[in-house]
Amino acid sequence: VVIYGSKFRYFLSDARYKEQAKEEVKGFSVKIFKNKVEEIISLAEKDTRVVTELQRMLYTVDESLRWRTIEILGKVSERVADKRPDIISKLLYRLLYSTSDSAASAWGAIEAAATIISYRPDIFADYVRSLFSFFLDKELHRELTWAIGRIAGKKPELVRYAFSTLCSFLKAEDPVLRGYAVWALGEMKNKEAIKEIKALENDNHFIRIYKDGEVKEETISQLVKEATAKLEGCL
Repeated sequence: VVIYGSKFRYFLSDARYKEQAKEEVKGFSVKIFKNKVEEIISLAEKDTRVVTELQRMLYTVDESLRWRTIEILGKVSERVADKRPDIISKLLYRLLYSTSDSAASAWGAIEAAATIISYRPDIFADYVRSLFSFFLDKELHRELTWAIGRIAGKKPELVRYAFSTLCSFLKAEDPVLRGYAVWALGEMKNKEAIKEIKALENDNHFIRIYKDGEVKEETISQLVKEATAKLEGCL
């Protein structure tokens, strides 16, 4: 690959140019830091190895970078799926497998899978059932609750069967799980949750949550107000 600005010309027969292409894929992490989403998407459409590299970047200890990578992975998957849905299906399989494999690190895997599904529910809705299966593992309840909320924000009917489970999480000892449940129920737009959510309107525990494109620190009571406003808008 020879680079002229953001344009690429392919010389696949030349090993030297192949090596340059490989280095370009490895170096795109800089674009993530600079939030150059369109450049990453454009590169991914030409070289599907970008998808694998994004998955590897989920293992970063930098929380903000991991969430940014998750979001970009969703946007990349949305575009790549138009021509190569098989590539994204394999990615979803790897993400879910890493979650089920106790010997593997699954940082961000569930959140990434949910984000991909939320961008293309028309293609990947069937993977929601696989996400639900992880509710048997209590250690994953935070991640799964956020995942349900993410999908609900785009297509709430896909996750309606999680409603009762999320309502039960409102009484959890873990404030993060309670807060995630409040947010997710608001995204589900099921007005039946209003009364149960309002029971936490004086819960002043602070939690960190990724929503609206950034990691935010809010009290559960703030999340209750936001969720209630969304649900009352459904009445």
